[in-house]
Amino acid sequence: MASKEKKEGGAKERSAGKKADKKANKIDGKKEKKKAVKRVFVDKRSSDLVEKVIIRPVISENALSKQALNQYVFFVAVDSNKKMVKEAVKAMYGVEAEKVRIIKHKPKRKNFRLIQGKTKSYKKAIVKIEAGKTIEFFK
Repeated sequence: MASKEKKEGGAKERSAGKKADKKANKIDGKKEKKKAVKRVFVDKRSSDLVEKVIIRPVISENALSKQALNQYVFFVAVDSNKKMVKEAVKAMYGVEAEKVRIIKHKPKRKNFRLIQGKTKSYKKAIVKIEAGKTIEFFK
């Protein structure tokens, strides 16, 4: 019985506290309006984001053969899109991209004895730049 009385008494105290809070919010018979929360938008072209978009250039036989056609291949962040890659190439290398193609590589299942796992997923971007311009990877 003592525990029930304590619970009921606690509920009364809480409801009384809520009523006092409501009365405190009223000023001259009008309710106080809640202040609007300001939303902060991050500029997607900031340097921090640009550096996170392009991870590194792909250096393989196929990627190096595409450079003769003014196409460069990069590993890019998984959550990046064509616009972000285009802006990142312009910011990092100072070259305007004509066309951007993105390849999404899904993870594959691999087994090692009784342990199952997956390979990493990644994205590659093939960026075509203007004729006559180049990007130097090896300086």
